[in-house]
Amino acid sequence: DARPVARLKPLGTGLEVTLLVRPFGVPLPTPGNASDKAHDSASTAPSTAGEGKKASKTPPAAKTLPALPNPIFNPTFPPGQGNPQPLTTREGKTLRAHRDLDAEQEAAQELCRECPVLREQGGLGPWIIEETEEALQCLLELQSAPSCAGLEWPEGETLRVRPAVSAATMSVQVRSSRDWFQLEGKIQVNESLVLDMRRVLESLDEAKGCFVPLGNGEFLALTRQFRQQLERLRRLSEPAEARRSAEAPGSAEQAAASDDAKARKTPPKTAVRVHHLGAGAVQALLDAAGCVDADAAWHDLTRRIHEASAVTPVVPSTLRAELREYQAEGFAWLSRLSRWAGGACLADDMGLGKTVQTIAVLLEQAPHGPSVILAPTSVCHNWENEITRFAPTLTCHRFTGTREARAELVRS
Repeated sequence: DARPVARLKPLGTGLEVTLLVRPFGVPLPTPGNASDKAHDSASTAPSTAGEGKKASKTPPAAKTLPALPNPIFNPTFPPGQGNPQPLTTREGKTLRAHRDLDAEQEAAQELCRECPVLREQGGLGPWIIEETEEALQCLLELQSAPSCAGLEWPEGETLRVRPAVSAATMSVQVRSSRDWFQLEGKIQVNESLVLDMRRVLESLDEAKGCFVPLGNGEFLALTRQFRQQLERLRRLSEPAEARRSAEAPGSAEQAAASDDAKARKTPPKTAVRVHHLGAGAVQALLDAAGCVDADAAWHDLTRRIHEASAVTPVVPSTLRAELREYQAEGFAWLSRLSRWAGGACLADDMGLGKTVQTIAVLLEQAPHGPSVILAPTSVCHNWENEITRFAPTLTCHRFTGTREARAELVRS
């Protein structure tokens, strides 16, 4: 096998990589070796070549090899360099290897082409990769490179990277609880390793780019898109049990209807909660998930959000104003949010038309019933004047006076 072995050595927070060939073959992993078992799942499927048959065109991915007790009996050489016919002794027999130096050189060059990190470093090594994220990326590339015969670590030192996973490996359960949604998820790394979604979320702060630490020198690689989706969920969520601790005993919330009683039970510590206003922001993650078990409330909300986003709002013809382009855009944004009760905060400098944009939305919503404007008393008169000026078809009432007077106004 002319393919090189990658000898890896931790160097501070980085890695030193050296390519070597073993003319007398690489050592077989020790049966029952825990490190090898853990690494098996991080490698691609082995070659299907059988005894007496031609080897598969795609060699098996790199395995973590045990350190040899005595390198004299299994000498190594830089690819394409050194004695083309080295000798060694095994079990009292002298063995000679016939090396194809050109094939070794080509295999080493091919390995560099398969590993962008090494390719950017240039040459055939050795390389010193100082940045942790770049070192982990290099390790991930070497693990899956067909031209790498194996990975060698100093005895007692290993670093493993699980192959990159995407949202498709995740299954999520979504349950509603008043204004919140509780999310509990699992990430299926391989057949033997399943991680709680919350554990991965909590580890993002310690992540090196797209590499999330799992402990004991092991990292989980995430696709860049999955990393961004999880980061968005992390920012919008909090531990699900925080909900219960935030509610005071005997509060009005705890006296809610009986159909909410189950939601008040202590949620599992593997779940997070997201306010319903954040549902749209995490929808892309759930759309990409491999399996989603969501209740009717989630489906209803996401349906309304989707329907609202597909609408092209039209400025009411009864608005006596010509909206500028940015004002029309603001009106459309407010209109879509109002369709699913998402709420909005239209913030802009004074004099740029926030009031007229809001009045346009009031006109659009008028067929669905009255709207209420809450404002300081000092500006209520200005609101009345603006409504009369831009939306004369709306009837405006000042909601002031005694409690009885206000009640009568509501009844009328």
